[in-house]
Amino acid sequence: MKKEWLLTLGSAIITVVIALALVRWIAPGLLGYAPDQQLVRVSEEVPNFYENIFRDDDYNTSEFILNDPQLVIRAKPLYPDTVAMGPNDVLGFRNKGVPNRATIVVIGDSQTYGNNARLEENWPSHMQQTLFGAAPENVYNMSVGGWGGVNYLRILDSALRFNPQVIVVAYYSGNDAYTDFRNTYSIDELSYLRTDPSLSSNDLPEVVELRSDQLYPITFEDGVETIFTPQYRFAPNDRSDPAILAGYDIMAATAREITQIALEKNIRPVFTIIPTKEYVYQEKIAAEPSATSNAAYQQLIRDESLNIEELEEELKSIEGALYIDVAQALMTAALTPEVLYPPNVNGHPLSRGYQVIGETIASAIADENLVAPRRGLHGLVLGDQVLQFMLLTNDGMWTLESRNIATENGWAIDNIPRLGVDEITNVPYLGVLEEVDPERYGPEGSLINN
Repeated sequence: MKKEWLLTLGSAIITVVIALALVRWIAPGLLGYAPDQQLVRVSEEVPNFYENIFRDDDYNTSEFILNDPQLVIRAKPLYPDTVAMGPNDVLGFRNKGVPNRATIVVIGDSQTYGNNARLEENWPSHMQQTLFGAAPENVYNMSVGGWGGVNYLRILDSALRFNPQVIVVAYYSGNDAYTDFRNTYSIDELSYLRTDPSLSSNDLPEVVELRSDQLYPITFEDGVETIFTPQYRFAPNDRSDPAILAGYDIMAATAREITQIALEKNIRPVFTIIPTKEYVYQEKIAAEPSATSNAAYQQLIRDESLNIEELEEELKSIEGALYIDVAQALMTAALTPEVLYPPNVNGHPLSRGYQVIGETIASAIADENLVAPRRGLHGLVLGDQVLQFMLLTNDGMWTLESRNIATENGWAIDNIPRLGVDEITNVPYLGVLEEVDPERYGPEGSLINN
């Protein structure tokens, strides 16, 4: 009898222990504490989350560009708005904030970050305005000065967290080839990108200093003036240097890998090449009767033109990707009296130059219908269950009080598109729709189609 009692007690204890373990695993809140309030042991390997985001070293430094073990360099987070630079968000990218979701993510270097212009005047902002205006769709800029193709590839996984419809990657012929050769031939993890095995990091070209006796100032007859730096820009375009040719091959290789990763996530990759200021003005100089001949400038144009042409052909040949030519648009704009670049040696565009780039890319994306604005009646789903009817307009989204409101406004509720919660996180919430007005809220309504 005693033995049976002990067996029963032991069985009951084991059952309770197993049940408590299951509850703790599946629903710890039922035991009187929330999972996010559990005490955990501090790890020496994994830094505290907030200390890792809000690093004292990052905010106490006066440096704008910081070292990074994965990306080589990154920009200082929460950098203030200084007109020509900033504001940077908490991740160090030039945006007013970090969205939960982005319609388009842009990746590039300082030409895409937008040096020389306000945040609202860089080319991703011009693209945002051209494509979306005040609509809820958005562009998130993940660009850092000094980056190249390798950096664009390495930040891609982070960019995909925003679940974009499109990724735009902008290469720069002014220094990306040099940057990519340096990174690829100096970091063992990137050895698979080394297109020329006969080269090593010792073959990295020396950095050419900007010398005052090598400047090429020019004032055009229409009043536009600037200063070119042909020798300085020739070094990362020198086709007699095998390291530079390898650098351009690496740029193409990173584009192919970016495309493969993006397409696996059903995201459309878009590529462009931003040329140097010198390249942009070549036709204007050729048409200028009073322009003095400059051998260094002509040498730069010959080599950079071939480099861009070859990289362009590589990018165009990548199946599933779209290449957009912004160089020709810039060259056409340069033939006018419009001021695209500063009157000094600075090679970054001004607002008008960025506008040409942004509007050119936006027009091509629109022509290809790469971005599908979500408008009209949708079902908000969790798993397979429709939780709520949502009406998405040009201003934001309404929740519908009832199915009748939908049908009375002219909507057919069968087989409506479905949205996940993560897909509406950036859409302004306008409230509960109780009004019946098909001319405003219906399928052909002004809030849907205008």
